[in-house]
Amino acid sequence: MVATNQLISNVVTAISSGACDTPTHIGIGTDSTPPDESDTALGNELQRNAIETTTTTDTTIIFTTLINSAEQVGQTLKEFGLFDASTSGDMFQRTTHTTISKTGRVEVEYEITIRVTN
Repeated sequence: MVATNQLISNVVTAISSGACDTPTHIGIGTDSTPPDESDTALGNELQRNAIETTTTTDTTIIFTTLINSAEQVGQTLKEFGLFDASTSGDMFQRTTHTTISKTGRVEVEYEITIRVTN
């Protein structure tokens, strides 16, 4: 079976329009355990921010949020994830990254890209 471009476009449209459970928040945390498909939460979540922008094309959705200079000062950021609620809820994606030592002079923009291809 081969997924057609129309099917891929429909999946992207359903997710971005809210026709199914839709990502609304990006959470950040301090755990560096490698992500696993069975993850349901961040390893050590610090906060969640509402998604600030959602950009779509026929095959791609990009979600972004900003951790501003006043947020999580003194923390060592190592992970982020995509959620459908401000607390609890479902986690759609989890990623670990190179350590970011958060200071009052640092802003971090998280961008999560979902690409549907066949």
